[in-house]
Amino acid sequence: MNSSTALIKLDSFSYFDVMGSDADKLLQGQITINTSTPSNQLAHLAALCNPKGRIISLFHICCIDAGFRLFMPNSIIETTILNLKKYAVFFKVNIERASDDTHILGVVGMTANDLNSNLQNNQQLSHVLLSGTEQALIVVNEASQLHELPVLLNTEVQNDQSRWYWQLAQEKIPWLDSNTIESFLPHNLNLPQLSAIDFNKGCFTGQEVIARMQYKGKLKQHMQLLTGNSQENLQNGERLEQAGKKMAEVICSIKRPNKGMLVLAIVKDSADPQLSLKSISSEEFQLSIHSN
Repeated sequence: MNSSTALIKLDSFSYFDVMGSDADKLLQGQITINTSTPSNQLAHLAALCNPKGRIISLFHICCIDAGFRLFMPNSIIETTILNLKKYAVFFKVNIERASDDTHILGVVGMTANDLNSNLQNNQQLSHVLLSGTEQALIVVNEASQLHELPVLLNTEVQNDQSRWYWQLAQEKIPWLDSNTIESFLPHNLNLPQLSAIDFNKGCFTGQEVIARMQYKGKLKQHMQLLTGNSQENLQNGERLEQAGKKMAEVICSIKRPNKGMLVLAIVKDSADPQLSLKSISSEEFQLSIHSN
C-alpha cells in the first residue's frame, strides 16, 4: 500500500437498508438513478428529491442480497428514511438502519483490484467501491474485525475523517447536512456530470422539474471547487461575497491541518475568477476559485 492510502474510521457516516420484494419498485420511483445501475461491489451517487426537484438526500447506493444499501452522513439519515416511508407504505419493503455496533471505515487511494485482492479471503467484511473514485466503504460488524482489517490492508486505522471528505471535495462530489436539505436542485450540484441522474429511467419524484432544467433551463451559476488557507469554520449554506455582492453559496467545506480548506460552492457565472470570494463572517477570510 502506498503512502497516499488511508484507512479511516467514519463515525459521521452510516447507512440504512431497503429490503423486500418491492425494494426495487419503491426506489425506482424515488431516486435519481436507475436501480439497475449499482451493484454489490460498486456504489453509485444518487439523490432523493422532493416534488419541486430539490434534493432531500444525497448518498451512495449499492445492492445487497435482499435489496439496497444507502450510505450517507448521519445528519441526514433520519430525514431520508422519513421521506421514503411516506411511499414505502404502498410496497412490500422493510427499511432497517445499521445497528449501533456497526462501524463504517473509508479507504482512500487504493485501486479496486488491490482492495479486492486484499479482502477476497474474508467473506465477513463487506466492502463497496464508490463509482468513479479510488474510495471505498467497508462495513465492520464485529469488534474483532476492526483489529483484523488493518492487518489485511497493511495500514493503521486513522480517526481523521477530514481525509475522507477532503478526497470527496477533490473529486467534486458534494455532501449535504441538515442545514442544506431541500436547498439545491440536482443541476446546482453538477449531478448530471457526476452520473447521478438517469434521464432515461422514467418517472421519479421531482423528475419533471429536473428534466425541464436539463432540456429547457439555463443555469446562471455552477458548482465550483474553491481553495483557501483559513482554518475558520464555514457553515453549509453560508453566502460568499465579491465586492459586497453575494456571488456564491457554500454547499459543503472541509479543512485539514497544514492543508487549508476546500469548499464546494455554487458560484454565479458572473463572478470574476481573478477576484477572491469572501465570507461574510470574517473580513479576513478569502477563497479563490480552483483552476481545475
